[in-house]
Amino acid sequence: SMGIHGKFHRVVNGETPEVPFAKIAKVLTEGGFKGWMSTEFEGGVLGDYPNSFEVVKAHHALMKRLLAQSAA
Repeated sequence: SMGIHGKFHRVVNGETPEVPFAKIAKVLTEGGFKGWMSTEFEGGVLGDYPNSFEVVKAHHALMKRLLAQSAA
């Protein structure tokens, strides 16, 4: 199985402003990707999140939403 790295520095309102994960999810879905993505919070702004665990959870939720939208 193949893995990729989903690196980002912050999540704002459920989005990662600097990384176009919507486009990435579309390419992965259209290409039939069946591997895994390692969420990598590179340390940055916690923003509204109390800790880095919550930032990672927000990234997971974002990717699940984007992959579901791309698959539809």
